[in-house]
Amino acid sequence: MLILILMFTFVSCNEQDLPLEKNVHMNNTGVANDTSTVDDAGSTNHTEGNVPETNNKIPLHFMIDGRLYVDTGETVQGLKCGVMDRNFDKVIPQDQIPSVDGEVNFESESNGAQSGRRENRMIACVDGTWRIFAYNENNLGGVTLSVKEASPSKLTVIFQNQLRKEFTYGAWFMIEQYDETLKEWVPVEPICEYAFVSVAYPLKAAKETEQEIKFDWLYGKLETGKYRVIKDVLDVKSPGDFDQYWLMAEFTIE
Repeated sequence: MLILILMFTFVSCNEQDLPLEKNVHMNNTGVANDTSTVDDAGSTNHTEGNVPETNNKIPLHFMIDGRLYVDTGETVQGLKCGVMDRNFDKVIPQDQIPSVDGEVNFESESNGAQSGRRENRMIACVDGTWRIFAYNENNLGGVTLSVKEASPSKLTVIFQNQLRKEFTYGAWFMIEQYDETLKEWVPVEPICEYAFVSVAYPLKAAKETEQEIKFDWLYGKLETGKYRVIKDVLDVKSPGDFDQYWLMAEFTIE
């Protein structure tokens, strides 16, 4: 079942909406696997299979616009401008988690945060270092992303949903490369203008789903190096009401 959601990133490589071809195959356990193929922005394919059921110290946090941002451990090099996109209003003890907009549980020289390179990220200055904070990143308990296969032109990723709940994902993706000189992750530069098709696929409860991502239309062929892919997942509560999460998985091109 496809769910159309008008929400993904629009930033065009002349890709088109093409019809979805759907086939159901039986695996060797006698359980039906749902296999779909679609050529859209990024020529995406996905398949599904069964997944077995499973299952400190408070890090730096701040809350902006109802979003709780947490320290990722990543930093950004170089000086930043002195104008913050959002200011902090109140410092609370570090053993507490902010619950009100403007609260922060650490002292910050910037006294505020600037927008990051992704929509779910912001940066703030802590002890003279600009640190990256993220909202809803790799924190969807029971749902993970990993890379099964990687080549200079495409990836196969696996979503593992161990929950008794269905989520959705779509065509959108982003690839970042680890810069050994800067010691930070930077977005791979697109070779063209682009737009992602507004289509979403189900991540069915207690199943794993494979998605093939062909990215050479957007980035060309990747050079040797360390990379990570970012995908978003939606927890849809009702039409137009959803929570968005960002999952990441690293891979290497040799």
